[in-house]
This record gives sequence, structure tokens and C-alpha cells, in this order.
Amino acid sequence: MNKEIVNKEIMDTSALDDIPLALPALTRAQKLQSHAANEGFDWRHVNSVFDKLNEEILELKQAISNNNKHEIEDEMGDCLFTLVNLARHLDVDADSCLRLGASKFERRFRLVEMHHQQNNQKISDSSDEELEALWQQIKTEVVKK
Repeated sequence: MNKEIVNKEIMDTSALDDIPLALPALTRAQKLQSHAANEGFDWRHVNSVFDKLNEEILELKQAISNNNKHEIEDEMGDCLFTLVNLARHLDVDADSCLRLGASKFERRFRLVEMHHQQNNQKISDSSDEELEALWQQIKTEVVKK
């Protein structure tokens, strides 16, 4: 049998066939992982997902030290894909989690801006240490409210 025909037949019968390419990336990643898990291809324990995430982060750090943009994009994608898998294992929606995180960042950053405006300062004139201290203060104050 011709190898190309075999490869095409395999690709035409995948458990992943019904997942649209047009889905948002996080949603598609989570669906790909769910479908694969339904076929028995999955990490058995959440700790295994954390181990994989740590491995991917090390590979990303190596790509960064190599200063190779293609490699960085590839490894960043692996990190994001693994985080989506972690969300799935924890039975939370990755897209919703990212939306919550982005909203939280936006609220806090607006408070950083307001602090600087009230003090007639530019954010860019603050040191990393000053910004981190302010960020931690805002986090604490926002949690209390």
C-alpha cells in the first residue's frame, strides 16, 4: 500500500476531525486535549501536567538563551498548550481563566495609572522595585475590598 494513501487514511479518521480550525486558540486547544483524553491519551494525574509544564518552561528558557525567535514561539506554544491542559485537568475553562486574569490585570493597572497621575508622575520614571511594591500594595488593597 502506498505510504501517502495510508497517511491520508489515518488523517481522515482522527478523533480530532470534528474540531473546527476557526475556534479561538484556547478553546481549540482545550477541545483537542479533551478529544485525545477521550481516546485514552492523557496524563493520569495533575502532577504529571505540572511536571510537563516545568519541562516546557525549561525548554522555553533554553530557546530564549539561544535567541532563536522560531524556537521561542514553538516553546511558548508548548507552554500555553500545557497550561490549557492543566486547566482542563482542573475542570476550568482556559478562556474564562484568561479573561479573569486579564480583567484583574486591567483593574490593577488602572490603579497604578491613577496613583501616578495623582502624584504627577510617569509610570516609566518609576523603578522596577517601586512598581513591584505598588503592585503588591494594590493587590492587597483590592483583595480587602
